[in-house]
Amino acid sequence: SSQTDERGDCLFTLVKLARCLKLSPEEAMSHANQKFKLRFNFVEKCVLKDRGHFADYTLDELESFWQSAKKGEKNNEDR
Repeated sequence: SSQTDERGDCLFTLVKLARCLKLSPEEAMSHANQKFKLRFNFVEKCVLKDRGHFADYTLDELESFWQSAKKGEKNNEDR
């Protein structure tokens, strides 16, 4: 489909940009995936600790957990 083609073109452009900047696209993606996993695990722990089910939270509440995870990362980087 044309949407798939357009998304593919965007990904191709990002890989090309990374290479021009002397970055490894694979390493960048791996790092991003690890960061996502850590943040999602934090959100999951917050959910399980209180109400226990994602469906019991609003998107705003889940977003708040996500932002807390990001702040926690930043605080660890500052140390």
